[in-house]
Amino acid sequence: MAKTLFLAGPVLFLLVLATALFGADRPAFALFLSGAFLSVGAVAAWVTPRIRLTPAIWLGLWGGAIVVLGQSLGPHPAISLPDLAVLLAAGAVYLTLAGAVSTGRQAEQVFRAMSIAVLLVGIAAFFNFIASPDTVYGQTKAFHEGRLTAAFLSANTAATLFGMFSLFGLAGVLRVLGGGGLAGIFDRLGKGATLPLLVLIFSLTCLMLTGSRGGIAATIVAGAGLIFWDRQEAESKLPFWVPVMAILIVGAGLTAASGSVLGDRLTEGAIDGNGRMLIWQVSLAAFQDAPLFGHGFGRFEEAIAPHITLETAPILIQQGAAHNLLLQWLVQGGIVGVAGGLAILAAAILPLRAGLARRRRQRGMMKLAGAMMLLVLLHGMLDYGLEIPAVVWWLSAFLGLGAGVAAAEKTAKKKSPGQ
Repeated sequence: MAKTLFLAGPVLFLLVLATALFGADRPAFALFLSGAFLSVGAVAAWVTPRIRLTPAIWLGLWGGAIVVLGQSLGPHPAISLPDLAVLLAAGAVYLTLAGAVSTGRQAEQVFRAMSIAVLLVGIAAFFNFIASPDTVYGQTKAFHEGRLTAAFLSANTAATLFGMFSLFGLAGVLRVLGGGGLAGIFDRLGKGATLPLLVLIFSLTCLMLTGSRGGIAATIVAGAGLIFWDRQEAESKLPFWVPVMAILIVGAGLTAASGSVLGDRLTEGAIDGNGRMLIWQVSLAAFQDAPLFGHGFGRFEEAIAPHITLETAPILIQQGAAHNLLLQWLVQGGIVGVAGGLAILAAAILPLRAGLARRRRQRGMMKLAGAMMLLVLLHGMLDYGLEIPAVVWWLSAFLGLGAGVAAAEKTAKKKSPGQ
């Protein structure tokens, strides 16, 4: 227990801090927190001999090297330093959480500690919004007034984060309830599902209050996939309609409780009515200006500036991202950066495959990681998400925990081949 909290505790504390500091979406915050994550990761590598250079880690290192090399050959390498530091810190978070888990019991401990951290973020965001929906830290929001943004400047970013948190809470509830039928369901809810249920309720509430149509839709799709996948397990005795009805009832209640926030959003025009198509067209033109190495991370506004006209200025002049994850990377990192990013993504997902053939309770983290990736990629096609450091780090933490669980289960199977 002491070793587990020694490794995971500082990471979870820094994740909560990063979320509170505008998502670390400031160069100074990004550099400071990246240094802190890297320091924790260095200590974790020193005290955890289990961390070794596996093929997945080699793939991630090569992917990171490709991104760094591409940026060093680009036009403005110095400006990319905070973004590159964030990428390195994400690797440190991933490896630290993976190294904190060597047994199923340690996985449960980290899962519980992470649930508390997630719940703290959700509670703080909810009550801050209720107290003052139009301000962040006492300052009037520049946009997205009347919508929950947490400490971020964008409700869309908050939707990605709380969508991931909602899936995390849902996975926790399914872990407790899936092993039994309807008999004793309330007893199991009271004993083992209280914490994940609170995480689910607060996270879903915050998600609804963001009013993000894309974020809510992506979370529904990913959540439905998680429930369906859970039902494929032979050990899952809970009738399929129970989790589905529960989610529908809770969702309807939260929609009603959100008042006009979500209602007004649902009655607005199409998703491209606020300039999405224009932003994508300009981003594509900016990519074509520097297709190989991009314009450099952190230089999106400078990249699209030559393509802004007097007519489009009101929409584009303050755009800090493409509202599309692929276009964002193409503009800033070019084809080389995207190739490196895909290698890093494959390296993060590769260890999870081993866990899919294991026992149900261990497969839960792998299924959760898959649902989170689906959510992030779906919502990332329409909105902000991984452009914000805190979101990258949270996703890295969830994927790292899943990789640690997969490795722990593999080790346990080797020690007990007759199991």
